[in-house]
Amino acid sequence: MKKILFIILSLILWIGCYDEDPLTPTTEPEPYFLLPQGDHDFDRNIVNWNDRCGFYILYRFQPQDIYWNLTQWDETSWDSLSNKWLQNKFKAEPAKEEYVDQLLNFVETEFLNFYPDSALQILMPLKLLFCSELWEPYGTTPSVMDCYTGIDFIAINHGNESIMDMDADDRVAFKQNLHITFLERITDYEKISIPAEFKSISTYGENVDNTNMYDMGFLQPDGWTKIDAKKDWKSFLTAIVTTPYDDLTAEPAAWAWKYSMGILSDTKDCTHKIRDKYVVVIRYFKETFGIDLQKIGDSFKVKNQE
Repeated sequence: MKKILFIILSLILWIGCYDEDPLTPTTEPEPYFLLPQGDHDFDRNIVNWNDRCGFYILYRFQPQDIYWNLTQWDETSWDSLSNKWLQNKFKAEPAKEEYVDQLLNFVETEFLNFYPDSALQILMPLKLLFCSELWEPYGTTPSVMDCYTGIDFIAINHGNESIMDMDADDRVAFKQNLHITFLERITDYEKISIPAEFKSISTYGENVDNTNMYDMGFLQPDGWTKIDAKKDWKSFLTAIVTTPYDDLTAEPAAWAWKYSMGILSDTKDCTHKIRDKYVVVIRYFKETFGIDLQKIGDSFKVKNQE
């Protein structure tokens, strides 16, 4: 027994006396990516966003920067057995550099500039990846996307000829999708907390359809069998950032019953639950992040009047 104890103590002393090179911290943080990526005039703007807010706008990136999600590779490919593209995956290509300036200008003026730097520092993912190609398979057919979000990025399409060819409706849809993708992302990744006050206004877990959703304080156009707080919250974010306030409060036309027009009117909101939730959402973003969500929605009215 004494011999066994001697061996154990010797092992402990040997491990404790093991001479290891001392660990020394690096004096500078190691960057994930190097900026600028080129010597264009727009590269200065990209570096400025990184200096101010900490995220990287990349128009040159590697497949692993967009397809690897820590558990699997998300690049779609043609499946010869099923004779269609692999589903629940996507395809992307880096932007064409001759169109990065136009895309960056759109992203800045129609998306980033609506959020204070202090909010972007907290809420923005590590990377904005500018793409010339971005689509997901719809059976055998590619379905083009304006943007797509992953583990540490938002991929943004139209770094190609399409940024020059968009009509007014295309630009509105692109802008709306940028804001919706961003706000849904920070909800899904729990960068924000849904206030308890918001959750207390409606009862979740009950059956909802188009005939009772407004009375219950819900907005989803087609209804769900049951609604949870996250889906409810997202529906308010979408309505607010895509609709001018005047349209939210207007008397809804007959064709607009399933849409955002008039959701704050007494016609749709006879119980005032929608108004109560709207107030909570607006106040939360203003007080927590300094973000005026309704200003985003109102910007569509300004565009329509120009």
